[in-house]
Amino acid sequence: MVIINLIIAAMLVMSVAQSTNSYGEAGTVIISEVELNPEGSDIHEWVELYNNSDDDISLDGWRLVTEDGDSLTLQGIIHAKDVIVVEKKRQWLDNKETILTLYDSNGIELDKSIVLVDNIDDSKTWQRISLLEWKFDNATKNIAQLAIESNNEYINKIDSLVELSSIIDGDTIRVKSIGGLFKGEEFTVRFADINAPEIDTNEGIKSKAFLNTILEQVDYIYLDIDDKYTYDKYERIVAVIYIKDGAELININKLLLDGGYASVIDYDNEFNPSSWKIREEYERFDTHTIPEFPLFLPLIVVSAGILLRIKRLSRINFSSVISLKIR
Repeated sequence: MVIINLIIAAMLVMSVAQSTNSYGEAGTVIISEVELNPEGSDIHEWVELYNNSDDDISLDGWRLVTEDGDSLTLQGIIHAKDVIVVEKKRQWLDNKETILTLYDSNGIELDKSIVLVDNIDDSKTWQRISLLEWKFDNATKNIAQLAIESNNEYINKIDSLVELSSIIDGDTIRVKSIGGLFKGEEFTVRFADINAPEIDTNEGIKSKAFLNTILEQVDYIYLDIDDKYTYDKYERIVAVIYIKDGAELININKLLLDGGYASVIDYDNEFNPSSWKIREEYERFDTHTIPEFPLFLPLIVVSAGILLRIKRLSRINFSSVISLKIR
């Protein structure tokens, strides 16, 4: 296990040395604040949307839909990094339990709220503070609160927080979502744009074992789900897989590629494997509400001589290392 950690650490050190962090294109429109039960009449309910992208977006033909099927058709322009507040001018949100879903003009689901409850007629609202977190607090209507409280790129990057159910092979896992998209559901995830050897081969067994070595040490996994299609032809969710290491996220897809356990295949989706980095900054969750993860990939400051030794270790035949795990 120590050798594997050193090899991973060496790959991460070299990756960080060769590049700087960037996040690519920004995200899309999300539900950022909801007033379910305003002071006075419920005809004054409202929903705030936030445009996380760098472009103005037309909302013509978009819809906000409750779980009961009641909908509000949208129109107009929402400017880049700005908010827009929409109202129906009648009561349509259930104070006891409301889930709102946002659809674009093509009927594609773009965002969904958590279960919202507000039984008191006051000025408090449900407010998004990250993709997976909401808070109930004094209204901040028409203020881009997400831009204040979180790193905007994160909203587009992480779609679901999940627990591992099982590892199928080196590029496919079963998970259960505990936050974000598909919360409460169990589903299969196909790692985006990589291809591990078939499981009935020695290389496939080693790839799965390597993935198991990494994922068995964490409690939670983060999914950046493909925004273009979501599913592959086998109805598996396509995603880039991340785990948390201190203040950073580790890209497991990239880790498998760099370790020689998978090959790159750039499928038609939102991702670009050539832009992946093993480590990316992680400053988006309130540490009081999201549990910390084991720091199992420690990177230490080493002398040039020790670093050279680590780099030599990274040339070790991975199969010989993983065989220890298999046995």
